[in-house]
Amino acid sequence: MMREQRPIPVYLSLVTLPVLLLALGVLGYLAFLGLFVHSFFDGVSIASGFAVSHALGLLVFSAVLLHKVPEGFTIASIMLAAGAGRARAGVRLGAKALEV
Repeated sequence: MMREQRPIPVYLSLVTLPVLLLALGVLGYLAFLGLFVHSFFDGVSIASGFAVSHALGLLVFSAVLLHKVPEGFTIASIMLAAGAGRARAGVRLGAKALEV
């Protein structure tokens, strides 16, 4: 008698995917790419704020600047967890600082 195949629960696949990517050594680079695209839209937001008014542009710039600090810690932590080393994580952090 054959047992019925049950599908893998979604939460299990969502948990194992980052572990698999981390094991393959690509998780850090995917996170860097995602945050790079995110920073592009930060720049679009700043430009849009200045297009509306100078005060709004400064407000949006301040908000983006404040959230860049934890974002930098995030990318450095992910790169270190992926085994990239301190020097490589520092280079990515420097590139992250120059994105916007």
